[in-house]
Amino acid sequence: MYYRAHMLNATQRKPAGVNRATSSIAAFCDWAQESGLIHESPASHIPQAAQVKTPPKALTDKELNRLFRTVHQSGHKRDIAIVELVVGTGLRIGEVAALTVADIEMSDRKGLLTVRHGKGGKYRQVPLNKDVREAFHDYLRERPDDAQALFR
Repeated sequence: MYYRAHMLNATQRKPAGVNRATSSIAAFCDWAQESGLIHESPASHIPQAAQVKTPPKALTDKELNRLFRTVHQSGHKRDIAIVELVVGTGLRIGEVAALTVADIEMSDRKGLLTVRHGKGGKYRQVPLNKDVREAFHDYLRERPDDAQALFR
């Protein structure tokens, strides 16, 4: 208990780091108990340090505007489509990398993207806003037709 308090206060380590350290000590004490070196593990009653879940960091409006300006100035249709997609839908990078051309359903007025392998292997459909649809339309016009992967 004193060790955990010392780690949190005196060394100002984060709760996750303190928990890793106390877990290592507890594992060693458990081994010592199972090996007959000690009768009772002194670490068996040490509670985990409380961890505060922080929301993911988001780009500021200024950072977003700079990102859009930079990618649009580059003129690379693929990069524009990727940035518009990630910002407009919130897809994870792994989900974007796994997309195929068959995952897109689009018309002038609406669009739908099928994510087949999302976080936890989940399947979902994501609506596409006008900016994403326009970026996809421009990209798909110049994209070679020889690949299944949407982005390569």
